[in-house]
Amino acid sequence: MEMSQTIHSRRSGFTLVELVIVATVIAILTISAWPSREADDQARLDTALSRLEADIEYARTLSLTTPTNLAVLKVDMPNDRYWISKQSTPNTPVTNPATRKPYIVQMGLGGDASVRDVKIVADNLGPDHMLVFDARGGTVTDGNVGIQFRAGKQIGAVKILAGSGSTRLLSTDLVTTGLTNVVEDSVDVVDGLIGVLSEDGR
Repeated sequence: MEMSQTIHSRRSGFTLVELVIVATVIAILTISAWPSREADDQARLDTALSRLEADIEYARTLSLTTPTNLAVLKVDMPNDRYWISKQSTPNTPVTNPATRKPYIVQMGLGGDASVRDVKIVADNLGPDHMLVFDARGGTVTDGNVGIQFRAGKQIGAVKILAGSGSTRLLSTDLVTTGLTNVVEDSVDVVDGLIGVLSEDGR
């Protein structure tokens, strides 16, 4: 009885070697998972950009079919979402014909798994944060505008060309684009996005 208690007391803790082995295994697993996280972020970013491009085209079509009540795409950046509505009632989303629910596209924590970690970090659509369409499906802007998303370190933007058309802009690292402190300082981000869009607006 006494011997078994002695053996038990000797086995109650971890040796330094065991702790080092556990820490090494955890470090290896963390490092090996990192590329997978970046790939997941890029996939979510691509999904968000594709969804926005499709929604811009839907809003164009809506304006063409109802020219007396034009469509708008309104961005709610603090809540990582946007919606399609009519110019006469910009804060009331239209009904999504596929889901029969309000046409709201939610990113971030409230979004579905495909866009859950994606944040809307910038737009230069003006003080109302609205992309307005005309009766011919063109955009009512003074120049090229855009909306920018971020997923982890991956960023991308959809540039909407004045009049019509959209172009996707992708970058894999915030540092290489000069768009640093995206979440911390949204004013600097908008300025940076306007610079990127201006450079590509030739």
